[in-house]
Amino acid sequence: GDSDPTIPEMDTSILDFHSKAGTVNWTNEDSVVNYLIQGAELMSGKKQFDKQRSEKLIRAEFNRANNYISMFNHAALQGGEEYWNRLNEIKQPTLIIHGTDDKIWHYKNAGFLLEKIKGSNLITLEGTGHELHVDDWKSIIDGIEKHIND
Repeated sequence: GDSDPTIPEMDTSILDFHSKAGTVNWTNEDSVVNYLIQGAELMSGKKQFDKQRSEKLIRAEFNRANNYISMFNHAALQGGEEYWNRLNEIKQPTLIIHGTDDKIWHYKNAGFLLEKIKGSNLITLEGTGHELHVDDWKSIIDGIEKHIND
């Protein structure tokens, strides 16, 4: 779809990590938790990684899920080509929230979206990776509130 060849691809450390998913016993809680804590730390960015908080969340998700591995099924989605190269058609107020240390979607993607979606706004999360950090919640909530009220 809309793309900019100057924006770096996904960091290879993410691909290397996910290449080990076949060794995980997805029906065993400890196996899943140990694997996903590594992934959470990898994607946390420069901000302090909270291993206990991450483990608690992963265990809660594991125990709530019917099929935990299905959380990765978005990688198998196909289609939607009719929507490619149409970012400039978005006319609704758009708030972009992006971490500067995202290893999956490079931070330069935020600038690309900002350029393509006229009238959009950006909240930059310094040092944040792909997953939102608890220290950013106030900035995010305040930014959403401002976005809604403006």
